[in-house]
Formats: sequence, C-alpha cells, structure tokens
Amino acid sequence: MAAIKKNIDLRPYMDLDKLLKMFRSYQRDPVQVGKNHDKYLCSSPFHNADTTPSCRIFQLEDNIWRFKCYSTGYSGDIFRLVMHKQNVEFITAVWIVTQKVAPYKSFAMKNISQLELPFQKLSSCNETGSPF
Repeated sequence: MAAIKKNIDLRPYMDLDKLLKMFRSYQRDPVQVGKNHDKYLCSSPFHNADTTPSCRIFQLEDNIWRFKCYSTGYSGDIFRLVMHKQNVEFITAVWIVTQKVAPYKSFAMKNISQLELPFQKLSSCNETGSPF
C-alpha cells in the first residue's frame, strides 16, 4: 500500500523570529543593522574562530529570511542553517526546526514522513523506468 503524500507549507517556519531563535540556539546573537534595521549581523555559527561578524541575515522579495556566512560560504534559509550546522538531511532539519522554534504548531513526525519532495519523484521514475 502506497503512502499518501502531502504538500506541507513550510513558509511559516521561515520568518525572522524563528531564524533569529535558531541562531541564538547556536550561541550567536544577531545585531540589527541597516538603514531600515532590515539586516542582522553575527559571528559565524559554523566555527568559533570568527572574531568579527561575518554572517549576515536578510530578507529577499519572497519574504523569506535567509543567511549568508562570508567566512564559510554557507547560505540559505533556516533549514539550510540546520543542515549545515548539524550535518543532517532536509527531512531531519525540518523536524529539528519545528521542534526547536515552534513546538506549539503540533507538527508531528508522521507529517514530515508524508512530505513529497522533488527528488522522490525522480527516484520513483528511475525505479519504474518511466519519464517524469
């Protein structure tokens, strides 16, 4: 019996408060900068040798907050932060984020296992030999 796949909207987990909370959980305290206070700086969460702020937190047009670490080259959203920092896959990063920054959302692990990701479609096409 095939599992039912659901598309789950993860955008509510990509706001500023949740990203800042995740940075703080890694002992980094972002400081607000910029003309409109729309950017944040902090030391890199990926190593402890960072003596000056080299990580920037900012928002793009899609209203999703992202980070860019200039000392390591890592960049992305809150899920990429967890993937790089904890060396985990995307599904595990989703679970960590939902448990750490928004546990009140009742986002159970069973929901995460029902996510349909693009690579799953490609994988199933390879198994059946059918074009996608």
